[in-house]
Amino acid sequence: MAAKIYVCDNCGFLFTRTGECDQCPDCGKKMVRDASPEEKEEFAKRQKEYNC
Repeated sequence: MAAKIYVCDNCGFLFTRTGECDQCPDCGKKMVRDASPEEKEEFAKRQKEYNC
């Protein structure tokens, strides 16, 4: 199963998980959804910037 990029609608945290995710690992709220194409681009940019 491939990793997916998620975003929290409460705190804006962008993160990846393998499989489904319903809770933000940063703030703990259950306001998580799949990232939009623009948010996925932002996530990739941040990873490249921080060499992750």
